[in-house]
Amino acid sequence: TNVTANWAAATGAASYDVTIRNAADGADVCATQNTTSTSYAFSSCALTEGTSYAIRVVAKDSAGNGTTASNAPY
Repeated sequence: TNVTANWAAATGAASYDVTIRNAADGADVCATQNTTSTSYAFSSCALTEGTSYAIRVVAKDSAGNGTTASNAPY
């Protein structure tokens, strides 16, 4: 299943770590991906129809320091 996550740019962010998680138990469903864009397409993620997921995004500055993650239902 192809899933594309989109989010607003964070001030001072040089990159973002993006993860898809199971909304019920918080377990990672797909490996965390790093991108410099405000969009990421998970093309090889095994998602199950009827299951609720959350997209977790962590903004990172140029030194690699992360912010508090945002978690949005999907």
